[in-house]
Amino acid sequence: MIATRALIGLFHCLLMAGLAVPLVYVTYRVFVRANADFDIEAEMKKNNVAAGLLAAVILFCAAQFLLVGADSALRMLQMDVFAPAGEGPGWAALAGLIAAHLAASLLLALITISLTLRLFLRFMRRLEMGNELRRGNLAASLFLSSVIVVSTLMVREGAVSLSRALRPRRSIGHVQIQR
Repeated sequence: MIATRALIGLFHCLLMAGLAVPLVYVTYRVFVRANADFDIEAEMKKNNVAAGLLAAVILFCAAQFLLVGADSALRMLQMDVFAPAGEGPGWAALAGLIAAHLAASLLLALITISLTLRLFLRFMRRLEMGNELRRGNLAASLFLSSVIVVSTLMVREGAVSLSRALRPRRSIGHVQIQR
């Protein structure tokens, strides 16, 4: 039993290590292309700390969503490993479910953060955040970063609930209460 739990823990560790680099790369590439207000990559090359801070917060918030998918993947694996023989969906189906949960969490991260940035920048057009970030305005970067963090925390809770609802359940048997 301990060896099985250790193997599941190792799987979780390897899963997270394997997802770290692709998460950073995909998130960075998507937001570099999606941001029309300013070129975050060019600004970071100019040593613009405000742009770097915003990029760091975006990566951190995307990771929060991926953690939801990874937790769901781990729980599905645990349930399958500890379920009585023949009651699990099979390894291929389980791998598909895990991949679907991880992909959905990454997609939700990209949608949430992108939508937050776009809507907030549209509502606060008079602040000209793109120009402020280009000038290296740390106050503007901190403010925009906090907006992203708050929206991530709010939507992440919904993602946790959705992930739990979509996770397959196993029967633990039937208990007869009364004859």
